[in-house]
Amino acid sequence: MIIKTTGIVLNTKKYSETSVIIEVLTLDKGLQSYIISGVRQPKPKVSPLLVRPMALLDMIVYWREDKDLHRTKELQHKYMYSQLPFDLQKSSIGTCMTELISNIFIEPDIEQETFEFIFSSFKELDQVQQQLSTFHIWFASQLLHFIGLTPSGIQIKDTQLHIPTGEFIYSKNNPQYIDSEISQTFQQACLADSYKELPIGLKKQHRKEVFNTIIQYYQYHIEG
Repeated sequence: MIIKTTGIVLNTKKYSETSVIIEVLTLDKGLQSYIISGVRQPKPKVSPLLVRPMALLDMIVYWREDKDLHRTKELQHKYMYSQLPFDLQKSSIGTCMTELISNIFIEPDIEQETFEFIFSSFKELDQVQQQLSTFHIWFASQLLHFIGLTPSGIQIKDTQLHIPTGEFIYSKNNPQYIDSEISQTFQQACLADSYKELPIGLKKQHRKEVFNTIIQYYQYHIEG
């Protein structure tokens, strides 16, 4: 069976001296793996740029329900990056995004709205010119909405996050909950329609703690 779909390359692994296996989040089949033969040899038929992590692709693939590893018939760029692969900060953020996606979408299905959000976020990351430092915080917070895990109580002021119950609770300085300032930034990111709405000038350590808290939240509610 031949399927035409759109995909986001999440990971690329060496398979042999001349081939690789790519892990791709696809619109039609969710997370899938494909073997790309000959891409590591001189003058390959498939450009190495097409199998690079974060590549956004139009794909024609051979599909068999009883297989875990598939083959591709044709790969083309759906969107060609102008900055992301060549900008260290952007590529680092993109790597955080692909790692998060790989750990969430392990089933062979994904809602179209969710896929389109992820796809457009990589395009936006490529194009953004300012306030880049909070993009991954916004992305990870917004993705919770698409998978039905947004904490409750995000509209309540003066709260702290309680990870086990998945809610922002009216509280201040309770050591059993997440720090108030970290909780507030996470809350703002959940409510923001754009990364541009997040506060400018957040300190590096604060951004790190917020993102780590979000990852901790994912781990608790997805991995249990």
